[in-house]
Amino acid sequence: MIVVLDCNIWMTLAISRKLSLLYSLKKHQINTAGCTELFNEISEVSQRKKFKKYFNRLDIEQLFQIYFTFTLNFELSEIESIVSDQKDNYLFALCDASKADYLVTGDKLLLDVMKHKSTEVITLAKFRQMVSNP
Repeated sequence: MIVVLDCNIWMTLAISRKLSLLYSLKKHQINTAGCTELFNEISEVSQRKKFKKYFNRLDIEQLFQIYFTFTLNFELSEIESIVSDQKDNYLFALCDASKADYLVTGDKLLLDVMKHKSTEVITLAKFRQMVSNP
């Protein structure tokens, strides 16, 4: 199984100190897909002033280390327009490139898509439920 975690999921896991979920996924042979665009978004968002109360420099370095340890990197060639928020369309291109089974997000606009080709768009709560009840 391959899963794409939206930036907001990475941030949620980091803030709640639940990045250990990635260890669990790997243990269950669930791969997490990544790309330059996703890493750049995580990097930019994690540096925002509003997150300073959650992260120090070492926390951010650990987040990046976990990202590079647990993601398979994919190159994106074509990014088609799926949703009106153009900055999120790369996630669907990543799903296509990685042949992801799931895109996990908290973004309502993305969740409204529900399914993109062979990728189901789901919440973190639904994904956790699926992973804990195989």
